[in-house]
Amino acid sequence: MHCDLPIPRARSERGSRFCCAGCEVVHGLLREEGLTRYYDLKNGPTAPVRTGGSSPLAWLDAAMAESPVDEKGTSCRLKLDVQGVH
Repeated sequence: MHCDLPIPRARSERGSRFCCAGCEVVHGLLREEGLTRYYDLKNGPTAPVRTGGSSPLAWLDAAMAESPVDEKGTSCRLKLDVQGVH
């Protein structure tokens, strides 16, 4: 129901409508906070998932290049828009 992944048989047999405990908890939080519009929006347009490259994390190099660095040259902040987490 939350992420649209299939519900494993064991969870389904217990009456769960969720694929995992994480989705069940997030669904509860969204309901408690009045944020159920998420379910209307999740089927709309979203940013594409980045794929390809030599490494699954190759996209991170560009994001790190844009992050501010401290006096040691170490990134001190990285802003990400995480989608599709489950």
